[in-house]
Amino acid sequence: MKTIKIYKKEEVQDLPKNVKFNLEIYIENVEIPLKEIFGFCKVRAKYVSFPNLEIIHSFCSLDASGIQLPKLKKINGDLRIHEFDSFLPELLVVNGTIYNKNNLDLPKLKNFREMKLKGQRKKGLTFTIRTNQDLQKLPEDNFYSLIVDAQEPINFPLKKINGSLHIVRLDNVRFPLLEYISGNLSNEKEYPEVFSFSKLKFIGGYCRVSAKEVFFDELEKIGGNLRVREHDCIHFLKLRELNTLFIDSGVIELKLNNLEVIHGDLIRSKENPYFNRDLDIGLDLPKLKHIKKKSDANFLHLPKLERVDGMLVYKAISGLQKLKYIGKIKTENHRNESYKYFKTNPKKFEKKFYRGIRDTIETLNIDSYKVEVIPIYKYKRCYDYRPERFFDYRYKRHLDFYKVLLKDITFKK
Repeated sequence: MKTIKIYKKEEVQDLPKNVKFNLEIYIENVEIPLKEIFGFCKVRAKYVSFPNLEIIHSFCSLDASGIQLPKLKKINGDLRIHEFDSFLPELLVVNGTIYNKNNLDLPKLKNFREMKLKGQRKKGLTFTIRTNQDLQKLPEDNFYSLIVDAQEPINFPLKKINGSLHIVRLDNVRFPLLEYISGNLSNEKEYPEVFSFSKLKFIGGYCRVSAKEVFFDELEKIGGNLRVREHDCIHFLKLRELNTLFIDSGVIELKLNNLEVIHGDLIRSKENPYFNRDLDIGLDLPKLKHIKKKSDANFLHLPKLERVDGMLVYKAISGLQKLKYIGKIKTENHRNESYKYFKTNPKKFEKKFYRGIRDTIETLNIDSYKVEVIPIYKYKRCYDYRPERFFDYRYKRHLDFYKVLLKDITFKK
């Protein structure tokens, strides 16, 4: 992406509209009329004003004083603040880490990954809670992580934790008011009874909780990864989006009935040969619409899926009638075939593998596509034992596999 650097006031008038670019400002006392910046924004001069700016699609670095961003609501990356007198009264969301050197007040901030206060002791602070008296030592600003190893019954009064929460044992602890965790949520020892996070709405990191049965009544978003293991029984009643979903092969039921968006990958581990295959089919994600990266999962039913931005590994997936866009489709890997053969004889290649490709085309209602054959090389170490080069070695490439992808896919209307 192109980077535009502003050194003179006259250059502000030449800024393009509706074009993606990064922006760097090196001139003081200037007003930038942009409403949206599609790349990063670096401000290296004093008293720069953005009166109309509402969103920055990458990171933002404010390296001088007196910077005014009165309408900025969202930053899709990190935010670095180096002075105490910048002005961001409407900022709601930072999809990254905030480096707040001088503890600038951000009155409307709700969602962010992590807050780091440079030069202050609060950075990376972690507290261990064993008794109710330990609650008294917690700072009021909630910028810390917690390790809970309760030796007596504790009802935590916290609504927000701007860090991670790790629970050694789930017995003796309750979180009746907790709504927000900016970091990870995990526990160490499996709990033999039912546990509930009744008001928790947001987890910024990964979620790894193990108990006989766990209920998340209000949880809507997990910013990190979720792994569903074979013996987990976790109810996500309102979960709509998460980063990466990893499903173990032995899982026979998913309780993700409202999941709509996966921002990372959908992955299912390889089938366990000792597991009953007939039980390994009925996994349903009834409302999933969008996978933003790769889907490599089998034995799933995805009736509402509309988009896979990355690669779809097509194997034992049903209910794909609503697909509107796929980046690429991977069919199979084949052994011991010559890549040159397929380049020089494309008709024989298409004839040999047309049956498998045809099944995919008919099932997904594909109108047009292109075939891409990619060699997969294996690197082999070869030693040279001639006396003058005894310690020398090289790598040789041996073509053992190739993979077939379908790309530039359009669907029938």
